[in-house]
Amino acid sequence: MTSFLSTGWYLIKMDHKLKSNNFDIVKNSALANFSGFVIRLGARLPFLFVVAFLYGKENFGQYLFAVTCVETLTVVFLFGFKRSLFQFLDDPTISVGREKLNNIIIVAIILSISIGFVVLTSIYILHSFFGETISDPMLSGLLILLPTSLLYSVAEILLTATRAVKIVRYEVAAKSIIEPYSLTILSVIFFYAGFSEYGLFIAYWLMNISVFCYTIYIYWKTIAFDSFRLNFRSNPYFIEFGTILKRSFPVAIDDLLMVLMLRVDIYFLAVLTMPEMLGIYGICLQIITIVKKIKQSFDPILEPVIANSIKIENLSNVANELARVSNLIFWIQSMIFTLLLFYGDEILLLFDIEEPNASLTLLLLISSVVVSGAFGLSELIFLNKKPTTNFYISTITLLIHVVLCYLLIPEFGILGAGLSMAISYGLRSFIQLYLMKRIYRVLPLNSSILVSVGGCIILYVYLFLINNVLDISPAFSIVFGVVGGLMIYLSYGYFIKLINNKFSER
Repeated sequence: MTSFLSTGWYLIKMDHKLKSNNFDIVKNSALANFSGFVIRLGARLPFLFVVAFLYGKENFGQYLFAVTCVETLTVVFLFGFKRSLFQFLDDPTISVGREKLNNIIIVAIILSISIGFVVLTSIYILHSFFGETISDPMLSGLLILLPTSLLYSVAEILLTATRAVKIVRYEVAAKSIIEPYSLTILSVIFFYAGFSEYGLFIAYWLMNISVFCYTIYIYWKTIAFDSFRLNFRSNPYFIEFGTILKRSFPVAIDDLLMVLMLRVDIYFLAVLTMPEMLGIYGICLQIITIVKKIKQSFDPILEPVIANSIKIENLSNVANELARVSNLIFWIQSMIFTLLLFYGDEILLLFDIEEPNASLTLLLLISSVVVSGAFGLSELIFLNKKPTTNFYISTITLLIHVVLCYLLIPEFGILGAGLSMAISYGLRSFIQLYLMKRIYRVLPLNSSILVSVGGCIILYVYLFLINNVLDISPAFSIVFGVVGGLMIYLSYGYFIKLINNKFSER
């Protein structure tokens, strides 16, 4: 865990030319995001035990499908406002830009609710047509949860407002404390209250209501105050609905492509397999989310630093810095992958999963995360230099992912979904690196990544000896393997840190 913090400080030091106030914002946001990840991890693991041993994998599969649809619809209702809202603000601060920010947020909420009302009304009117492809339990769960997408979208817009005034602690509290812990606790309460079939759905409803009420409170506290009614009556942006929608449309399309890239496998599994198999796949996704958060914990620091560095630095220098970051991300994630090569089955057994293909599916999913996390940082350069490139790459890889899911899932089930994910993400990273080299003649990758590969080899040899050569009991082999593996992991991390320090002193 300490490697995350040391890496965060390393990334902050990358750009010594940042202004002092921006430096503090980047530093505090990164630490808050990392803390939120650790806190959220404390609720994610208990929730997996709750769904595995209380509700069962079949109920969890129905729940996962409904939540996936809600999250996809939320992206549609938000219409890119989470990112595009900042285009309409000059320099929002707590004292100067509050009134203007308040006006924009009100318009965004009205537009989001309007889009949501039209879409949801259409779905409820035409829901009988979905019965031909979706089983009745799946459809029932979906119809129960669909309205939460409106609460979800409004809460996201209000949290965006708090980020606009450069406050991140409220979002951390909402996403890392209220959301995961209330869902876990309420799920347990409703199960023992006798709601074994729909307890997860009721808990999800109450969780969204809790987050919604909290975001209204913090929005009123930080931005609206007593000027809300006045601004609502005389909002100058009411006449610019069309302009706001037009400017947000490209962002909305890009957001939708990204969420479909992450969710299309779930949709295919929901249609082509049994709910229980979808539940097993969902538990695998929950496990890899922990690995995925490793890369995401870098984003609050990486994005502003790279955006600023591209303006003032030579592009080759920026690529070199990204290469060093890629090496660190690859080290953290690939070592976890190596551990799971030996102990994936044992981890899945903790959640009562004995499906033969589950362990290999888990490895394929994590390999996709490792590849995209370590070799997909080119998107940061494209985002700042040529943003349409990311759109084209996302479109191509999404189409490939859809075709692969259609071909592989009927034949291999969850293993086909994992294979499709690994191929699609690998292809996406390859295209990004190829275009980066072709267009800008730079590559955010260097041979020092072999240092991390060396660490994986050392760890693999150690685990192989413990599990296959030494004559010790399975229980002791797991203990020695995990404890020794973590010692190798941390020692090698310290070694890489020394290399980076020497490199940065040059």
